[in-house]
Amino acid sequence: MTTWKRWIQGGVLCGLVLGGLGACSMVEHPAASQIASDDHAGQAVWHEKEAARLREKAKDELAMADAYRKHPGLVTPGSGPKFNMVEHCVSLAAQYNSAAEVADALAKSHRAMLMK
Repeated sequence: MTTWKRWIQGGVLCGLVLGGLGACSMVEHPAASQIASDDHAGQAVWHEKEAARLREKAKDELAMADAYRKHPGLVTPGSGPKFNMVEHCVSLAAQYNSAAEVADALAKSHRAMLMK
């Protein structure tokens, strides 16, 4: 492999990593002082936003999996332990989608508490 090609691959990989880091900003759960425990409307809205954020992260992981499928050379053989990046990204996407379903269920529970 030519040095120039390795530089290009390294640049692409760095771009993916840095893009992923920017997308990984954490949304903190609201402090007790921000949303009261009996503010079910506020809790429901927070969980709905969290579910949407988690679904976006899942989409990002699936896009990264597609990038690894299209360009398997992004993973340099011998640079570390054997690791299937496509499977890793797909697995993370499934976990994010599962967490989004839990957040939706929590939002639904808080909405139901509003009716009581």
